[in-house]
Formats: sequence, structure tokens, C-alpha cells
Amino acid sequence: MVVVLAVESLDAPIVDERRAAPRVATDFYAVELRGPSRYFRLVRNVSRTGLLLENPMADEEVGQVLDLEMPTRGRPSPLKLRAEVVYVTRSGRIGLRLLDSSELLEVMNHRQPETPGNT
Repeated sequence: MVVVLAVESLDAPIVDERRAAPRVATDFYAVELRGPSRYFRLVRNVSRTGLLLENPMADEEVGQVLDLEMPTRGRPSPLKLRAEVVYVTRSGRIGLRLLDSSELLEVMNHRQPETPGNT
């Protein structure tokens, strides 16, 4: 008897990915707020509609709503965002859809392009 297994990539998203906006590559930590607890989440890219986080534990669930704080240059306090988890991969990539992105859009619209003297 021969058995054929269909194996999906270990890094494939659980649901289809549909990008609605261009992504900007990033490499910084946001803080996930869960009640009194705080968790650092590595942000790999940002767009006007969502974020890609990395969390090696991959313990988020599709549909879960996250409260995040993100550092921003030139602002005295961090940017606060709410986002819904739209996919989680086995390797720990977490796709988020922003639920309220007005402040993030403001920051992205006033972003200085990175040049050798402007990092």
C-alpha cells in the first residue's frame, strides 16, 4: 500500500493573505499589553492596514484582538494601536489587521526617509 501525503509549508499562513497596502520593512519591538502584563513583539513590517509580528511561541489565535504600544521618533509617548490577528504561522509570524489606524497613518505620512545621516 502506498500512502501519499500532502504537506504544506511549515511557514504557510493558516488563512489566505490579502495585502491591501504596500509594506514597509521594519525591525523594532512593540509592546503587547495584556492586562497588567507586557510582552515584547518584534515588528517585521508595517502598512497602513496592518503589521507583521514575530513571536517564536506563536500563541496568538486568529480573531484575537491585541493592544499594542509602538515607539515613535519625536513623540513623548508611544503610539497605541488595536489590531486583530488574521493569521498565525507555525514559525511564529503573526499577521495583524489594524482596527484603528488613524495614529499610525499620521506617523507613516510624516515619516522621514532613512538616509545614512538620518537613522
